[in-house]
Amino acid sequence: MGLSTIRQPMRDMGFFATQNLIERIENPKKAVSQTVYTPELILRDSTE
Repeated sequence: MGLSTIRQPMRDMGFFATQNLIERIENPKKAVSQTVYTPELILRDSTE
């Protein structure tokens, strides 16, 4: 039986988190930013 789940864009999340961290180290006064990622719903047998 497959369970429904969500897929997160992990590669993008890691890339942008690292990029933001480096920018904050280089410029500590830089404003904090937020990024919203859209997950993908993967429907499997548990939703039937």
